[in-house]
Amino acid sequence: MHELYKICLVQADVDFKDIQKNLNNYRTLLQPINQQPDLIVFPEMFSCGFSDILPDIVSDIQDKSLDFLKEISQTYNCSVVATMPIQENDKIFNRLFWIDNTRILLEYNKSHLFFGVEKQCFTKGLSRQTCQHKTWNFLPLTCYDMRFPQWCRNQWNESTQKMLYDCLIFSTNFPSARSKVFDILSSARAIENQSFVISVNRVGLDGFGVAHNGKSKIIDPSGRILAEMPANEQGILEYTLDKDHLERFRNLVPIYKDWDK
Repeated sequence: MHELYKICLVQADVDFKDIQKNLNNYRTLLQPINQQPDLIVFPEMFSCGFSDILPDIVSDIQDKSLDFLKEISQTYNCSVVATMPIQENDKIFNRLFWIDNTRILLEYNKSHLFFGVEKQCFTKGLSRQTCQHKTWNFLPLTCYDMRFPQWCRNQWNESTQKMLYDCLIFSTNFPSARSKVFDILSSARAIENQSFVISVNRVGLDGFGVAHNGKSKIIDPSGRILAEMPANEQGILEYTLDKDHLERFRNLVPIYKDWDK
């Protein structure tokens, strides 16, 4: 019996000045969903984007954004993944949440912070963690993490004969100017970790006037693009992952057995 997992990627423009507008836009974009998803994935900083005012509006973002994610999870009876700024005492984190109905299954603070406002104002996370959902194991990471192969690294457990994860998720804000890098890194992480990769990116201008062209995609362990969204368009991408596809490839090309420890 095939172990299938239904993914919905949301590619959207994000207005750094209007959180409620962004949340309403997501509600509209999700309306055409054709099949019951297991997971909906949003871009990095899904409700606010990046801007120089970001550190001053964190308190306005947190509750609204978390409530929205729980609402969407309950509405579509599925898990959701998204990142947002979270303030704890005097520290601000770029925190990824995995939410299933009202339960938070995972919280991950972005480890690799990008130059500029993120590096100046945010605190880096120190650990990563996988999330098991249904029969699948995922490693969810955030944007700039994609550039660091060791941080993304899958692991083969000889004693259990199992891989650490089946699918690597990247929630991103990758600029159009580095679109080719986004494509190459997404495929490279899939190939070297022998896993599916889901890369979700935004479109439009952020608060610094930097353009993003989307091209959110799903990649198989051979590095082949299974599905990709058009550049510079808002919308959703629905795709069903098949674990048989993954296992057949791993058995055919068992490179993971020779990985460096």
